[in-house]
Amino acid sequence: MSDLSTAVTLHSSRRTTLADGLLIDATQGDLASISREHFPDHHLAMTSAVFVLIEQSVESGEVSEFAGIWHDILWMSRICPVRTLPGGHTFEVGIRDSAHLRWHELRILFHGGDYGEPCATIMLSEED
Repeated sequence: MSDLSTAVTLHSSRRTTLADGLLIDATQGDLASISREHFPDHHLAMTSAVFVLIEQSVESGEVSEFAGIWHDILWMSRICPVRTLPGGHTFEVGIRDSAHLRWHELRILFHGGDYGEPCATIMLSEED
């Protein structure tokens, strides 16, 4: 079992997992409008590992903002499914790191939240 799935199992709710920083809420702040544009009926979150990928790209100076990378991730999640999974699919997205474009296989899983509300989580392909 991965660290994320262990942590989610230990937490009683998605809300707690978000509060603890294991998941990053993408329906707040600068990412909210991008999330609504792509998945207007879902609460979107990303794992902290996906957040680190975005953060590293912004810190490298090649990309200036989180919102642009988040848009690319959500766009690719919608138009480039690679492999179907129970409750979602994998997809590939290129994220610039320093002067290189690196391809990452991510996955999006659709599920019910704490009260059955529609949610989706973006994670690395090896995360549970």
